[in-house]
Parts: sequence; C-alpha cells; structure tokens
Amino acid sequence: MANALENDFGGLDDLLQVGHDSNFADFLARFARIKDILKSRESSNRIFFGTAIERLENSQKSTEPDMLIGILDGQIEFDGQMKGSVIQKTAEMIDSARKNNVPRSDILKLVKYRSDILELYSNLSVSCDAIRWELMVLRAKLDPSKPVGPTFGEPFDSDAYADSLK
Repeated sequence: MANALENDFGGLDDLLQVGHDSNFADFLARFARIKDILKSRESSNRIFFGTAIERLENSQKSTEPDMLIGILDGQIEFDGQMKGSVIQKTAEMIDSARKNNVPRSDILKLVKYRSDILELYSNLSVSCDAIRWELMVLRAKLDPSKPVGPTFGEPFDSDAYADSLK
C-alpha cells in the first residue's frame, strides 16, 4: 500500500533522499514540493472518500466500507512513516547547515517548512480519523450485528471479563 501511495503522490520518500552533493536550496525546494503534495492529498481524500461514502449509503453494499477502511489504514501507516522521515531529515539538514555556515535565515526557512509540514500531517491525520469513523458508522449501519450483553438479557460472566483484562 505504501508503495502505491508513494507513486500516486509524487514519491514523497524520493523527495527526502538528499545526497552529500545536494545543496540547501535544493532541500528547501523539495520541502516546498512535499508541502504542496500534502495539501492536495487532504483535499483529494475528502473528495474521494466523501464520494465513496455517499455512493455506499445509496447502494447498501456492506463489504466496501471494510475495503475503504483498509485503504485509509494504509495511508495512515504511510503518513506516520513519512512524518518520521521528515523529522529525521530536517534534523540532519539543520545540523549540516550549521556546520557549513548556512545563513540563519535559510535555516529558519527550513524550520518553518518542517513545522508547516508537520502541521499538514497532523491535519491529514485528523481528517483520515474522521473519515475512518464515518466509514465504521456506515459499516455498522449496512451490516448491523445482533445486540449482545446483559442489557439485552444475556448473561454476563464477570470472571471471564476480569480474566480478559489480565
């Protein structure tokens, strides 16, 4: 799933690959590109999943929410890995920039890009979480399970419950 996302969204991982011959300006340009990709991802997620949820509510197919939740989980996992890469690469570049006497204003640009990108990842995560809950509610509506538990007249085994918490 992560490989498909990398290809679909501009090879984010490739944008973070910086060799020793890369200059600081190139790295800043790569971060600007990552920022653009993340902005478009958030809006395209809303459109794609919003349309899918609307279509599923009308079609009454109970298996598709699981597939969409799987896609979303893959995105969330991929975004977590990429967020870690962003943090690591920016720390390396800031360290390198300090050693190579890069002007403070350029270093501050990198720090700003990093904070913007981490904020975008945070927004994307909140958005994905909201979409995931919508899909889980839709799945429960399309394929409801039988109510169970003491409220519905079924016995409750407190010992089994206590054992499950161990």
